[in-house]
Amino acid sequence: MPVNSNKYIALRYFQEIMTEGKLATVYELLAPEFIFTLPTHPEPYRGPDGFKELVTMLHGCFPDFYIHPKDLVAFDDMVVVRWRGGGTHLGGAIHTVAGDIPANGRGFEIDGMSWLRLKEGRIVEVTGHEDTIGMFQQLGIMPSPRTTTTPAQNLAVARRYVDELLNHGHFAAMDELLAEDFEFTIPTQPALIGRDALRGHIAFLRSAFTNLKFDIVREAAGDNLVALRWRLTGTHTGEFNGLPASGNPVDEYGIDMFEFWNGKIRTIHVVANQLGLTNQMTAHRVAPALTPEQNNAIAVHFFESVWSKGDFSVLDTLIAPDAVDHSTVGGAVKSEKGSASFRAIVSSFRRAMPDVTLKIEDEVYTSDMVAHRWTLTGTDTGGFMGRPATGKRVVFGGTTLARMRDGKIVERWANVDELGLLQQLGIAPPPPA
Repeated sequence: MPVNSNKYIALRYFQEIMTEGKLATVYELLAPEFIFTLPTHPEPYRGPDGFKELVTMLHGCFPDFYIHPKDLVAFDDMVVVRWRGGGTHLGGAIHTVAGDIPANGRGFEIDGMSWLRLKEGRIVEVTGHEDTIGMFQQLGIMPSPRTTTTPAQNLAVARRYVDELLNHGHFAAMDELLAEDFEFTIPTQPALIGRDALRGHIAFLRSAFTNLKFDIVREAAGDNLVALRWRLTGTHTGEFNGLPASGNPVDEYGIDMFEFWNGKIRTIHVVANQLGLTNQMTAHRVAPALTPEQNNAIAVHFFESVWSKGDFSVLDTLIAPDAVDHSTVGGAVKSEKGSASFRAIVSSFRRAMPDVTLKIEDEVYTSDMVAHRWTLTGTDTGGFMGRPATGKRVVFGGTTLARMRDGKIVERWANVDELGLLQQLGIAPPPPA
């Protein structure tokens, strides 16, 4: 059969038979002359009936038994598979070359490879090799450097890691607490290999958050594993993960899983609520103060874009949502907050004079205040204040004072030569000669 078909059969063998324990698939995929050999088991298993006994035993011993293929090589009538498998010994005794091993509640996870030979769409031979010593060590059948200390001793080491390294930066304790081949992993970041790499990470963490404190809120310990749930508190006063110091307090939770080897921490896997931490660092962050020149440039941009070009799309980027307008154009006091009154005033002028332009004559700025004296020019082709258009060209002036905050206008006072405008339009009588 084509090698791709053989690959598919091999994948079904591992998924349906070995992992799911489907006995019907045993008779579908295995040839009558099938033979299975593995050094862990004292004798071969022959035919579908014999192999069914092995599958039944494995799933009876390990209710969560699995074998997951990682790499496949197919050539001619052969398929070679590298796999990772394991389970928890909660059921019956397992039949091995070391004898029948009763359940002790321990789990294992090992690597292995299997060589499958196929004929006419069915598997006729499987020869396997696996990390038998690793399996026996993890199940407690053989001594293991993983379990030279008790769970209580491992828990004490994990607590020291939190207190001495994270909370106090006492790096002299690293050699005593961490294995030489130590590895630290956290999602979204490259793994840290070795004690020096962890020392740099902790120093960076402690520089990013003053008053840094990790409190253990929950803990659990097994044969060579310890899990801690912790609470982190502190103040974000230094750059962290690309975020500049915000001065914000942070309060977040996470979980560490420690693996031990000869009584020392070999690996730490961390999962923390990094999104929640990021949100706290960015929430209500005080924007850096702008210079008077920058504030003035923003106000000038408002005049040029909104007044002279009628570009209302920039209003909400230049006007704060809580902005207050104290101007009384048309004799009415403005009560709306935000950009509404600005939009109404500019719209009324641009409807009356579509060619309106505003020229800044003088500008003064200091701290968060900017002042402008300006001249407005336009032609009354749309009618002003509900009156018919006059077609007259008008020129009048005014002064605007604005207070700025975080790059936006938050308060505005305007005085406009409305009388001069009305006189030029013929609405108000001209001054006496």
